Amino acid sequence: MLHVDWLKASACHLVLALHCIHSADEVFEQSKRFNSFAEHKNALFRYLVQGGIPMFFVMSGQAASQYPTEKKGFLAYAQGKFKKLGLAFVFAIFAYLIPSLYIRQPFAEIG
Repeated sequence: MLHVDWLKASACHLVLALHCIHSADEVFEQSKRFNSFAEHKNALFRYLVQGGIPMFFVMSGQAASQYPTEKKGFLAYAQGKFKKLGLAFVFAIFAYLIPSLYIRQPFAEIG
């Protein structure tokens, strides 16, 4: 299972790199000033996405294939996944998404 751990770490780093490059470009607006930067950024995104998305599918299949469904059953597997992912998702909606959308909205002028 060591190879799956390395795949997870690599995929997380690729996602982090994509988000950092995109955020930095939004702040410094390099794509608007330099066409070559926009071309290189788009090429890098296409390259990383072509490798990153299949890597996530492989990791999901590896993680799902290691669960002993014959012994514990599919319902226990689904409940465990919901506890790990579903509850974190619901928490993130209220703790992160709603406040960040409120903070980022344009406010009306006072007066």
